[in-house]
Amino acid sequence: MAKAQVIYNFPWGILVSGNLQHQTGRPWARQIRVAGLGFPSRPTIYMEPLDGSRRLPALDLVDARVQKSIPLGRPGVFLDLFIDALNLTNSDSTENVLSRRGDQPDTFGVPSKYVYPRRLQLGARIKF
Repeated sequence: MAKAQVIYNFPWGILVSGNLQHQTGRPWARQIRVAGLGFPSRPTIYMEPLDGSRRLPALDLVDARVQKSIPLGRPGVFLDLFIDALNLTNSDSTENVLSRRGDQPDTFGVPSKYVYPRRLQLGARIKF
């Protein structure tokens, strides 16, 4: 994993920041749930080594923020208005796959969690 963050305070109370993140794909391995071992629930057992031969795709994320601070009259009290742009490159990478056999065999290796698509968040806060 590699991360980089840049923050710059412009005049007039404007802050701009950016975050870059790179992750190599997380390793995963075939698993199976075994019954009849005397446990209250079926334990999950790895059926192959977790050696990196199966990996999720690499993930690159770029996020940014623009923020404006407005003084509210009292010393040290500010209203911050901001907009966050998340996943600017619109990466559609997989974060997890169904790695267990025995529950539903036709779902093995199917992606089960994805990175959220590009999105914008608006916000406000009062600092004092």
